[in-house]
Amino acid sequence: MKDKMTATLPEKSDCKAINYGDKKEIVDSRTFVVMKDGKLETPLTVRFYMGRSTSASRVYCSFWLQKGMVFHAGSGWADGHGYHKSSAAFQEALDSAGIELSKPIDAAGDQAIDEAMEAIVRALGYRGAGLVVAQ
Repeated sequence: MKDKMTATLPEKSDCKAINYGDKKEIVDSRTFVVMKDGKLETPLTVRFYMGRSTSASRVYCSFWLQKGMVFHAGSGWADGHGYHKSSAAFQEALDSAGIELSKPIDAAGDQAIDEAMEAIVRALGYRGAGLVVAQ
């Protein structure tokens, strides 16, 4: 059986996210949705952006994580060729916020992003099934 990825969150809340929406195009957006006490909650949102130029290659990532008064957010980016830039940018965003994963996801692909999101939400204290919704 495959080991589930785990995440460790910093003790203090911190916000280092950048909303690039006014300068860049959103190329992917994912939200982790859970059911708690009969209500849907969205504790984690991750957005990926790219420049509007046709020659843009850098992928930017920002995420926002919240449960009650606990709040973490971060930003990162990746560029170059020959690897999965979205997962690398997400890893950079997690690093900027001090969130540690049991295994790195940089350049590991879309499934690794989803697994990391699930691990982060579990570290925040949510239990049970959740779902990553791409928008």
